[in-house]
Amino acid sequence: MIMHTWKTLTAIQIGGALCLPVLMVGQQLAAEVGFLEAVCAIIVGNILLAIIALLIGTFGARQKMSTIECAERFLGTQMTYAVAIAVVVSSLGWFALQLDVMVEPCSHYFSSFEMQVARVLLGAAITLATIHGVAAIGKLADYAVPIFGITLICAVWNVHAPIAYSTPTLAINPLLTVVALALAAIVDLPTFFRFARSERDAQISVLLLCCIALPAIEIAGAYIGIASGKLAITDALIGSGGTVWQTWIVLFLILAGWTTNNANIYTASVSLRHLVPALGEKWALMLLGLLGTALSCCMRPGAFSAVIEVLALPIVPIGFLVAYTALREWIYLPELDERRSALVVGAVVVVGLLHLAGGSLIAHHLLIDTAGVAFLVLLTSALQHYCFSVVV
Repeated sequence: MIMHTWKTLTAIQIGGALCLPVLMVGQQLAAEVGFLEAVCAIIVGNILLAIIALLIGTFGARQKMSTIECAERFLGTQMTYAVAIAVVVSSLGWFALQLDVMVEPCSHYFSSFEMQVARVLLGAAITLATIHGVAAIGKLADYAVPIFGITLICAVWNVHAPIAYSTPTLAINPLLTVVALALAAIVDLPTFFRFARSERDAQISVLLLCCIALPAIEIAGAYIGIASGKLAITDALIGSGGTVWQTWIVLFLILAGWTTNNANIYTASVSLRHLVPALGEKWALMLLGLLGTALSCCMRPGAFSAVIEVLALPIVPIGFLVAYTALREWIYLPELDERRSALVVGAVVVVGLLHLAGGSLIAHHLLIDTAGVAFLVLLTSALQHYCFSVVV
């Protein structure tokens, strides 16, 4: 097993994080609540993500197991299926969403049929490239990340507009959007950090990702979007320069989406092979690439905002369970059995159905409700264990 330093781990994660949805989230938040309010939500949201990522990432580096392997060992065999399904669904959704955004700039030049062909070709190319494994993903990310950084700096430089000052406030909706965007990647850090050379490498990588890379990309998206006045971040990027720049941005969008979807499909394949052990790695990747591409072909314009929270929903209970398990190595917490783990997942499913029916328990925000319920179930379980041990 090849061990990676913090540089390669960070390159893989930034290559996965530096995707168009991250830029789009920054742009949409700025359009909805203003630039300074968006920046406030981005900073606070990524601080929360950094705390969770430090816990889960360090745990993965220490255990040398993927997220699904950690679930199987610490949560039980049956819960492993729920974890695997959640990771596969979320990763496939992001693969499809990313692929859709990659081909969106071509919509002005090609027909609907040609756009579908472009999706199929790109999906097939990404899938075949991922077959070479995490080492190839890391090598691509090593070369791609500097290109990403330079392109974003140039894009920010190309747009010139004063930002009107207003007293920044922290609204709940933007904050939840920032957290929902990266939650699946944070929860699945062990899948990549099991290759970390040391726990320190994992921690450095987390801090660079959550405290520098993600906020910088989102803030850049907010500035480019609001300064250009464009409704779509792709239009804002393409429209900020001449013909050479526009050509370069189209290539940049493809490269950015490519590196991200490499990570998405690899993550999904690791979980799928635990669901279907007889399925080989190459067959799992090809099957998932086919499903993700088909899902992208079914997406409609404007689906981004509606999809992002739904993709985060199945990850919420998994995130709590993995974080709880990781926290047990630092402080005393009762061990979770499969029944209590199932209660967490079941409670979140019920809350999700309630929201679909128009009801809520704690708040009108789906993620707050699901996170609150998951936390209460875990807290009740811990108190029951503690009270039982005191009585005995």
